[in-house]
Amino acid sequence: MILPLSNADRAGRQQFQQLRPVPEAQHIPSFNLLLSDGVTKFSTGAIPPGHPVVLVLFSPECPYCRTEIESIIRQIRTLKDIRFFFITPCAMDEVQEFSREYRLDSYPNIVVGIDRQNFLLRFSRTKVIPYTAIYDEDKRLKEAVFGQTDDRKIKEVLSYR
Repeated sequence: MILPLSNADRAGRQQFQQLRPVPEAQHIPSFNLLLSDGVTKFSTGAIPPGHPVVLVLFSPECPYCRTEIESIIRQIRTLKDIRFFFITPCAMDEVQEFSREYRLDSYPNIVVGIDRQNFLLRFSRTKVIPYTAIYDEDKRLKEAVFGQTDDRKIKEVLSYR
């Protein structure tokens, strides 16, 4: 099970936020998601190039995940050209409630999906959430953040103002 940072780690959250070296030209992995409508299936391999993509591995109950997602939503107008995929292995009812709470369906550049196979968790080799993978418009990994991040960091990595 992935756990959010402990209270002891919270004080040192900035130090904990780990960045891993990015393998050259690593592209968005292709894996399947069940979208929050409970019916639609989507493959990340179908994400077209042309816009940056951010994959956020989260849990609806994780306070650090919620803080990160709230940061993104508050600045969504300045992040409108970035495609966000909020991905979780959690149960559909939790995901749907989370999506309703934050009105995520109202944002055209946000997709919420369930990774039933835990592909992203295994692929990222993370032991904490949130895990945020930031890809450029050519679907190449720019940076992976292990632990909570925010809209400013995403903009910085993608050279947004």
